[in-house]
Amino acid sequence: MPQRHIPVRKTKIVATIGPACQAPEMLRAMIEAGMNVARLNLSHGSHAAHSRQIEVLRGVARELGRNIAIMIDTRGIEIRTGLVEGDAVELVPGEPFSLHADGRTGDATGVSISYLRLHEEVRAGTPVLIDDGAIELVVERVKDGVIHCRVIHGGWLGNSKSVNLPETRLAMSAVSPENRDDIVKELGFAAENDVDYIAASFIQSADDIHRMREILGERQVDIPIIAKIENRAGVTNLEEIVEAADGVMVARGDLGVELPLAEVPTAQKHIIRTTVSNGKPVITATQMLASMELNPKPTRAEASDVANAILDGTSAVMLSGETAVGKYPVQAVKMLDTIALRAEASLHEYGYLQKIKPNPANVVTEAVGQASVSMAKNLKAAAIVSLTESGFTSRLV
Repeated sequence: MPQRHIPVRKTKIVATIGPACQAPEMLRAMIEAGMNVARLNLSHGSHAAHSRQIEVLRGVARELGRNIAIMIDTRGIEIRTGLVEGDAVELVPGEPFSLHADGRTGDATGVSISYLRLHEEVRAGTPVLIDDGAIELVVERVKDGVIHCRVIHGGWLGNSKSVNLPETRLAMSAVSPENRDDIVKELGFAAENDVDYIAASFIQSADDIHRMREILGERQVDIPIIAKIENRAGVTNLEEIVEAADGVMVARGDLGVELPLAEVPTAQKHIIRTTVSNGKPVITATQMLASMELNPKPTRAEASDVANAILDGTSAVMLSGETAVGKYPVQAVKMLDTIALRAEASLHEYGYLQKIKPNPANVVTEAVGQASVSMAKNLKAAAIVSLTESGFTSRLV
């Protein structure tokens, strides 16, 4: 009786854990649907709550006999507005609006911001985007530490909204005096809970990675760092970041605010190609199946987006709100699994299978890896077993 070949999905699925999927039965269903990595976002919830969630995750994975990796996402360098009167104020196009560093409660004329030195780094004409670009201001002048702006695109401003400056290279870095204490606590949490990956937010240079490794070294732990590329500085310094990090994430949420939207698709392809050609994994993230937060099926555009990321060579695809707060977390994971298998079946015909850049230090490992894959395909082998200390050989295969 001829054996039936069941394809094994190579693209990994990262799913964000949140209120919609915290229960053990939901986690079990997501693992069975194809989740490979569970992501915990430290921007939301307490460290104690995340520790409890990790224990639940590992318990469910043990029951199922599965290896599920744990990835934490650091808060990174984020600028946010402060509180506003009545929890929301309306900004009207054409009206003046000021940004302050004094912690005041905001109103329709101005609001405080978390980065106290921002007034030193902006100038007249600088665009300021608030709430992921929903509100747009332009700086008119800076005087006595106050940034005086004009509202270009208005809207309702709530509490603690994101602030982006797409045309400004800020002096603050992923590990800076302003947030070092927070980073130390987050990396300490990662070490104490023995997580598998750290997704480091707003990485702008290799120095950011080196500083994080120094902090981990103080605790005598070595956790792989995934550099999140979220602004123009990260794209500009991509080569050095890829060399320093253990992997890269195409974080399209903030990237789509920091760059013009029309640039994001080509930036994504550039990041994927550069990372994979250096022999390191890359995760494509944000709004992969965004409509599934509310609907049981994705749009055609979303299905094509996921497939094209895989055809471009991404190592993993990630769900954020779809699983964290969406109505259909299990269905979203199943849909990614289905799309990934179909896309992988067409890789040789339509995909971009780039070669890894030659590295004299790895020439033997690369040759053995390529030969192993070729022989396994010709012999229709059921598995490839690699002997490795660092995991590099297995990743190459």
